[in-house]
Amino acid sequence: MENQLMDTYLSKLADKYPARIDYLQAGKILGFNEDEIKILVQHNHLKPIGKPRQNARKFFTLIETGAKAFDPEWIRKATDAVYKHWNEKNLKKSLPNTEPI
Repeated sequence: MENQLMDTYLSKLADKYPARIDYLQAGKILGFNEDEIKILVQHNHLKPIGKPRQNARKFFTLIETGAKAFDPEWIRKATDAVYKHWNEKNLKKSLPNTEPI
């Protein structure tokens, strides 16, 4: 039953999106914004196609992205990674500057 649901879901995605999708499209499918997609790539939760340079525009496969959207465990881990990223970034802002004068 679950495989049939996933096949139907992926088929509907294929009607709407090309095989190669960008950050914005991946975000719409996965429920993350563009900045969060970049965080997921940075923390290896989402893998771009090929080996793009760090500052290059990244693309993803529709089939892999769609499968991740159907995986509650992946969504949980990805969401936790985004929370952790922002918590660490905010913690660095709140710490006093400890550089020697």
